[in-house]
Amino acid sequence: MADGFTTYQYGTEESQCVDLYRPDSAKTCKGLICLIHGGYWRYPHSKEQMNAIANSLRDDGYYVWNIEYRRVRERDGGWPNTFEDVVAAVNFISQLSLPIPLNVQIVGHSAGGHLALWLGYQQKFLKVRLDRIYALAPVVDLVASHRAQLGEDAVGQLLKTTPEQDLSRYQSFSPIDLLPNNVPQIVIHGDSDEYVDVAETHKYMEKARNLKCDVRYTEIRQGMHLDFLDPHTQSTLSLFNFLKEA
Repeated sequence: MADGFTTYQYGTEESQCVDLYRPDSAKTCKGLICLIHGGYWRYPHSKEQMNAIANSLRDDGYYVWNIEYRRVRERDGGWPNTFEDVVAAVNFISQLSLPIPLNVQIVGHSAGGHLALWLGYQQKFLKVRLDRIYALAPVVDLVASHRAQLGEDAVGQLLKTTPEQDLSRYQSFSPIDLLPNNVPQIVIHGDSDEYVDVAETHKYMEKARNLKCDVRYTEIRQGMHLDFLDPHTQSTLSLFNFLKEA
């Protein structure tokens, strides 16, 4: 164990790893939260982004499963391996023999918020049950984000094609095209986000409401994109408050 967590490998590649944070007492444990970091799905952005949040959640009584995955700009990163890695990392939870029910809450930020929402539609491939998904400043529309050139073609690099070449691939991995949802979602976004357009989240929520989906939304006044990496900001405190309700 190093820095308060134990690292597990769920595959043979260096990036196929996860950090497990254990609460002080399993008897009073509140459950397990899986964290998925953002960063345009690209290396070198990594799970270390979520360390401060992981420590706060562990101190509050949760097991925390902070996952890494193969990313764009490293070997075999991007479609399909990025997506397969996220599923494999979550499935590895079933091998841990933790003294708690295998009901998992997923928290994802930015590109990780996109992966978290997408995971909600993969239950038939998962060995654990997802109770709720928290998407923080998520990328919700891959077609719109590609057209807006989010992160200098981050979506095109992730999916290795364009909407004109393979629209079905975009729709298969785009949360707005996957609605209605089966796993309850909570979406939190700052109105001053400088990286991911909050207007796309508004469109996502409009479609979710029209379909009568189990999706709740909170918008943080003057909230910025990276606020969710700091456990003391209003953005992250909003997440913590939702977790207390679960």
